[in-house]
Amino acid sequence: MKASPVAGRTHQIWVDSAWAGHPIAGDDKYMDDVSLKAFRSIGGQRLMLHARALEFTLPVTGESMRLEAPYDDAFSDVLRKLSGRLKGSDQ
Repeated sequence: MKASPVAGRTHQIWVDSAWAGHPIAGDDKYMDDVSLKAFRSIGGQRLMLHARALEFTLPVTGESMRLEAPYDDAFSDVLRKLSGRLKGSDQ
């Protein structure tokens, strides 16, 4: 899912996702116990929320900045395992 928060509220993405019936994987506040247990069983140990890119304008110079970050190994591993389950294998 791609989310572009605009309000700047601390938990906007978490609350909006949960309200839509799709809490963020690893969110022990909004996921139900069965889903959280299944997530943990494939090695998920943290919230699966990642800022792939941030864009902003520097206030003094007006220069636009874009920063990008790849997934770390733990995040990539859980995505690989989930993808494998969707394809019918338990990688």
